[in-house]
Amino acid sequence: MEIEHNSPYFLSSSDRPGMMLVSCPLTGDNYPMWQRAIINALKAKNKLVFVDGSLPKPVAGAAEFSTWTKCNAMVIVWIFNSLAKEVYNSVAFVNTATEIWKEFQDRFSQGNIPRIYELKRNLALLRQDDLTVSAYFTKLKTL
Repeated sequence: MEIEHNSPYFLSSSDRPGMMLVSCPLTGDNYPMWQRAIINALKAKNKLVFVDGSLPKPVAGAAEFSTWTKCNAMVIVWIFNSLAKEVYNSVAFVNTATEIWKEFQDRFSQGNIPRIYELKRNLALLRQDDLTVSAYFTKLKTL
């Protein structure tokens, strides 16, 4: 099967299992930031289709099956490389990148009332004090 460079099945020579696609490992508390970073990284690699479910797994024996399996495995490894150990352990035996993605959405995108309270409290108590305007603004934006 001839694979074009713009195909999601294309893996370049720079696509390696040890790659770190994002610099912020998913710990749980940072899910929105991690999700945005990994989505952008996978878009750049033309591999987002493996996590969002828009490229379903072909049936065994189909021409694309082995190529899909190889690319799915690569995406899984890239995701694993971006996880904190305790998060990794919870998805270590999941078989597809889409299943991992759904697991994280179900687990981490739920409303977290204590966390919302904590953020609102931190915003209310935030003071510039001796911070520069830039540092204060960055802290404010982060919250």
